[in-house]
Amino acid sequence: MAATICLYALLTFGKNQTILSAAASQDQATRIYDAMVSIIRQDSFLSSICEIVKSQSRIVVQQTNSYYCAVTSGGSSALGHNPTVVVLDELLAWQQKKHRELFAALTTGRARAEPLTIMISTQTSDRYSLAGEEFEYARNLKDRIENGVVRKDGTIENPSYLAVLYFANPDDDWHSEELWHRVAPALGDFLDIEEYREQYRLACEIPSRQIVFKTLYLNMPCDEQERWMDSERWQLCAGIVDPEEGAECFAALDLAPVHDLSSLVLLFPMDGKLKVLNFAWCSEEDIVARSKLEKVPYDIWKERNQLRCTPGNATDFATIRNDIIELSQKYRIKMLAADKVHAYQLGQELVEAGINVQWFGQGFLSMGPPTARLEKLVREGGIVHPNDPVLNYCVHNVRCETDAAGNQKPSNRLKLRHERIDSAVALIMAVGLWLDEQSQQQGSVYDSGGLFVV
Repeated sequence: MAATICLYALLTFGKNQTILSAAASQDQATRIYDAMVSIIRQDSFLSSICEIVKSQSRIVVQQTNSYYCAVTSGGSSALGHNPTVVVLDELLAWQQKKHRELFAALTTGRARAEPLTIMISTQTSDRYSLAGEEFEYARNLKDRIENGVVRKDGTIENPSYLAVLYFANPDDDWHSEELWHRVAPALGDFLDIEEYREQYRLACEIPSRQIVFKTLYLNMPCDEQERWMDSERWQLCAGIVDPEEGAECFAALDLAPVHDLSSLVLLFPMDGKLKVLNFAWCSEEDIVARSKLEKVPYDIWKERNQLRCTPGNATDFATIRNDIIELSQKYRIKMLAADKVHAYQLGQELVEAGINVQWFGQGFLSMGPPTARLEKLVREGGIVHPNDPVLNYCVHNVRCETDAAGNQKPSNRLKLRHERIDSAVALIMAVGLWLDEQSQQQGSVYDSGGLFVV
C-alpha cells in the first residue's frame, strides 16, 4: 500500500515533486522501493516514463522533474530533499538518537504548500520511543479512527492529523477470532485466516510465540515482564506542580554510587494531594553513552534542562550537595530520606548544612508500605506529578519483587540491565517519610484507652 501511495504521488502530483520513504535500516527502507520497482516493471507505460536508479534506490520521472528516493539515517541522505510526501516505515524500529534526527529532518521545515507525512508502525509498549509518543498522541485525538470506528472522546483537536489505528489492547481476548477480524480488516481478503490460525496454534504451544502473535498479528503491545505501574493511570496524575517558596515538603535522595542517574524527589502535601518535583543528575560521559548505546534520550533531557549534567565520568557529589542545599533554601524540607549504604558521606554533609537526614532502608520492611501506598495514590488520583520525562521513564521501568508476606518493593534484579529506576525509588522513599509522619500524627489505637475488641 505504501508503495502504491508513493508511486501515485510521484506520477500524478505534478511537476517538481519529491517523494521519500524512510526507515531505521537500509533493508527496511528499500522494501517500498523494491515494491515500486516491481509495479513499474510489470507495466510497459510506467517502464517508459520511470528511470530506475538502483545504486541510489531512486526512481526518476524526467517529464515532470520529479523523483522518489528511499533514505535512512545514515550519512546526509535525508538532507536537502524538501519532500512533498514522506512515508515513515515501521516507526517501532526508530529507537536511536539518529532516528529522531532523521524524523525531525523529514517532518519539519518543508517548503511545500500541502506536505504529507504518512507514518506506519506496529504498536509498542515503550511509551518513550517515537512510535509510542505518536501512538499516545493519536489516541488522544478527536475524530480518530480506532478499529474502523470514529471516536469523539479525544482531548486534542488537530484537523491536519488523521489517525487510523487498528490494534488490540493488552486485556483483550487474543484467543478470539472476532478480535482478529476487528484489528486486521484485511483478514479474509488478502490476509489468510488459515495463516492466522496456524500462528495462533503455535502461540498456544510455544510461550515465546505468544508475543510474536500478539504484536505482529494483533498489534497488541506486549512486555516480556510485568511492570509495576499502570502507565495510563500514572499519566492521568500529570498536572501542574508549582509550589510557592517556603512550602513544606519531604525529600528523598537516590544516589548513584559511581555513575549514572542520581535523583532527588520533593513531595509537597498540598490541597489534599501529594505533589511531586523531580531533580536528576548524570555525568556528562554517561549522558553520551546512555544516549548512544541504550537508546534512552538522556541527551534530549539534558538539552531541555530536565536532566542536570555534571562534569566527568562519575557521580559529582559536590554538585548534587550544593543543588540540594540550594533547594533547601527555597523550600522547607522537613526530612530527607537517603540510603545509608550509598549516601552516608553526602548525608553527613547535608546534616552539617542543617538538613534533617533520615536513613531509609531498602528492604521490604521499609520499602513495602510506601510502594503499596504510592500505587494506591495513583489509582485514586491522590498524587500529582509534572509529567517529568525522567521520572516517567523511571516509574515505567519499575518491576517489583514480592516477599512471602506479599510486600512489594522495586527490584534491581528483575529490571532490564540498562533500565533506571532511581527517581521512582526516591519517590517511594519520600512517600515513606510522609507515611511515617501520618502514622505518628494519628498515634496508636491503644493511646485512647478503653476496651478494644476485634
